Amino acid sequence: MNALTNSNILNLKNALHLKWVWIPTLVFEMFLGCAATMMPQYIIPIFIGTCVIIFLILRPEFSYILAILTLSNQLYGVSTSTSEHLPFNLKFFEGAHSNIKALPFLVTDVFMLITFISWILAKWAKIRGPYLHTPIDTPAKIFFLWIALSSLWATSLRETLIESVPLLGAFLGLYLSVNIIRTKKMFQLTIGAFIFIGVVNAIVAIVSLYCREHSYLITKYNSFALAFNWNTIAGARGYGLCFPQCTAHFLNLSIVLSLGLLLQAKGIKKIIFLLFVILILVTGHLTTISKGGFIGLVAGLVFFFINYKPLKGYLMTSFVLTIITIIVLFPLARFNEVGKILTLGVARNIQSGSPTTATRLFVWKQTFPDVWDKTFGQGYGIGQMVPAHNIFFSVFFELGIVGFLIWLWLLIKFFYRIRTVTEMPIDSYYRTMLISLAAGIVAILSFGLVDLVYFDEITWTFFGIGMALINLANRSVNLHVQKTFSRFN
Repeated sequence: MNALTNSNILNLKNALHLKWVWIPTLVFEMFLGCAATMMPQYIIPIFIGTCVIIFLILRPEFSYILAILTLSNQLYGVSTSTSEHLPFNLKFFEGAHSNIKALPFLVTDVFMLITFISWILAKWAKIRGPYLHTPIDTPAKIFFLWIALSSLWATSLRETLIESVPLLGAFLGLYLSVNIIRTKKMFQLTIGAFIFIGVVNAIVAIVSLYCREHSYLITKYNSFALAFNWNTIAGARGYGLCFPQCTAHFLNLSIVLSLGLLLQAKGIKKIIFLLFVILILVTGHLTTISKGGFIGLVAGLVFFFINYKPLKGYLMTSFVLTIITIIVLFPLARFNEVGKILTLGVARNIQSGSPTTATRLFVWKQTFPDVWDKTFGQGYGIGQMVPAHNIFFSVFFELGIVGFLIWLWLLIKFFYRIRTVTEMPIDSYYRTMLISLAAGIVAILSFGLVDLVYFDEITWTFFGIGMALINLANRSVNLHVQKTFSRFN
């Protein structure tokens, strides 16, 4: 502890000797002086607010945790209508295309940007280390470079710029996760934030079934509108801090992370607490009645059960217990309308001819031949595609065959590296959590079969967390080898 404190003091002294540190200090003092002169009645809230902003900028770890806590927040979002026509026509379903473009994770993107600024300042002050390379660096760099190149043949600059905002948030989620998660404690804080906000989502989703809709316009400028939206389908589906599908998507990740912690927990109190957390998460998940979310949950759990060696002999038992838990919790989550759900909700959602399924099938059926006939497999470019409701089709329709192959390369590298590291002599905690993170990516990709885009901030942040944990596991192996070598010498 003393060594750590001395190191922090030394880093602070090094930072204070740099000239750039005094620039924001002087600007801050000038700002407070002007505020005290012009608006003395607001000096206290201005001072407190400015101190909070400075703290966020100077502490990248704190800013990063705040960004994680907003990952599933779609309460505030910017939307705009576009007058540009798509470069293709939907012959089979005219209503499939909407000219509304949205930035649903606006809060997350803002906090990711704040964290990035904080990290850059910390690097300039030489109080944070350089970027730690990961196995997916090369395919990730090429993938984002190809996205940037696709803007050259995109037909709408406005839609390209709009989609660039969540893409920036996705890139920063990957980059910052690898940079900031450098210790086991920071990793535990990160997944703790994931699980905490998952529990909040689950509770809000359960409560939303008994609440009214709350939506209103905050401000509007030309065609851009900033609005607050919550529970827009009141009483029908569980609505967390984001739309039901996204709520289920995020809860999948919280559930597999909680399961990993449960299997590593020691002590009856921790086990009971984590079991209770998982029950809340699963109950909240089931209120959303999301087909994609349920597919993702089952796929992630099956992947986990197959790859977690202590459970290999109990694969069928684990799977049966999971199904029984889901069957029991589903009516409990919606006990006030079990009959209605069973006769209308579930039946309507599993029909292949439901409205949403029909729309997606029409979009896929039309767009596939258009991509080949009109772009020769090159794709329409960033921001030029209607919501494909499929993460793989989203890549193919906008980035073409080249972008799709790069995407597959990235996924193969990720899972291959997870497998090789888990087979190494690493700590059981790292091995279990790596399997949990891989199961989370399986859940994302399975959910992505029916509803997701490739520039989803949650997905890329989860990739970054997985890569950061691989770096931690590799470092633990190297330390173990060094200790063993020094012992024999």
